[in-house]
Amino acid sequence: MNLKATLKDNPMLVFGLVLPFVMVVIFALAGGAFEMARIPPQHDVFFSINYYAGMDKGVKFEVEGDRLVVSAPEGGCHDGQVPKLFRYS
Repeated sequence: MNLKATLKDNPMLVFGLVLPFVMVVIFALAGGAFEMARIPPQHDVFFSINYYAGMDKGVKFEVEGDRLVVSAPEGGCHDGQVPKLFRYS
């Protein structure tokens, strides 16, 4: 029996062999389409750790216009932990 006849007699075998390749192509095209359609961010993102805004001794970060203003209470930071600020652009 030759290969062509075997594949013709077993369509599920053909389906099982072709489907993974079709899925790889679909996901590759979809990933590329989302990458091309992505709009770059217009603003920077600030991320802070050791930041306790809800407490009495919390440090406040505010954006006023195009400046970042950091204010701390007179007693210092909560438990001596200094907040760390990261900027992603």
